[in-house]
Amino acid sequence: MSKISNPHTRGVAEFVAGLRYEAIPREVRQRIKLLVLDSLGCALYGAHLQWCRILQRTLTKLDRSVACGVWGTAQRLSAPHAALANGTQVQGSSSTTCTAKACCTWARWCCRLSWPLRSCAAE
Repeated sequence: MSKISNPHTRGVAEFVAGLRYEAIPREVRQRIKLLVLDSLGCALYGAHLQWCRILQRTLTKLDRSVACGVWGTAQRLSAPHAALANGTQVQGSSSTTCTAKACCTWARWCCRLSWPLRSCAAE
């Protein structure tokens, strides 16, 4: 393995590697959970937007790997391409704005309609 010569990268990597769940304040953990749900909800919505479908089709033509799923679809791609498709879907609409009072719009939708999650903190 090569050594990381960038002290900033090394510092972030060491912080993340040493981080323990218990060390993260409860409020931060709760907020992260809401943001993750919001992202997943936005990805499910974005999966069917025209520009996301174009990207999915293009990546499917380039990549025959089936390692990772594309959220909200039956498609499977390599990890880098699935990450690209999923990330594009998360940012695919202007609905990704999250405010203190109105966070998790799409996550609430997913909790109610798609997933059997009754412990959704957004409810």
